Amino acid sequence: VPAQALFLLNDPLVREHAELTTERLLESQPQDEAARLAEAYRLILCRTPQQAEQARALQFVKTLTTDGMDSKAAWQQLVQSLLASTEFRMLN
Repeated sequence: VPAQALFLLNDPLVREHAELTTERLLESQPQDEAARLAEAYRLILCRTPQQAEQARALQFVKTLTTDGMDSKAAWQQLVQSLLASTEFRMLN
């Protein structure tokens, strides 16, 4: 429902967990962004990203950092978007 999506995008608890997950990713994969992304997908969605998803996600982070956001904040935005995704919220 829309309220779930808004909660996952705006709640301080979700932002805190996105930050903690980001710190874990940055520590485990400090240099390799593709490996960091694969780990994020594994932790959050229990799968590896498809090639198109990987390209979009890495472009998202690159765009944010090019626009002046620091790398950690950009990765945190990506992690939070995965946490807010329909795939994370829905049980098949």
